[in-house]
Amino acid sequence: MSIFLSATDKIRVALPDDDASAIYIRPKMNMGQKNHVQGAVFVRDSDGKMSFDVAAGNNALMDMNFVAWEGPKFTLENGKLAPCTPHYFRQLDPADPLVELALKEINDRNKPAESPDPNGADTSISTTAGALP
Repeated sequence: MSIFLSATDKIRVALPDDDASAIYIRPKMNMGQKNHVQGAVFVRDSDGKMSFDVAAGNNALMDMNFVAWEGPKFTLENGKLAPCTPHYFRQLDPADPLVELALKEINDRNKPAESPDPNGADTSISTTAGALP
């Protein structure tokens, strides 16, 4: 298995009760995309204090992860599908259940791996080695 993430794979995110519209997202962010999002989320103010900018984080998540969309929710007044671009990401209704679901799915797919319990048993070590019958 390669350590490099696919640049072309995508996941379809749709509401269970309305799958006519969907947002396609990356299965997982690569290192550069993850760093871009983290850089947008954590900002340093003029006093040097770090703060957390949720809005900038959501914009960066959409910029890095929304790769396509389809369906009537994304149709413009002229009847054409809106391009899946940051210009249109900024115009989405933040309370729309599909947008909320897509952002949640992105966050869920990009959670850091859980660290093993340092006090737990090491399952990589055989406890039967050298045991007598």
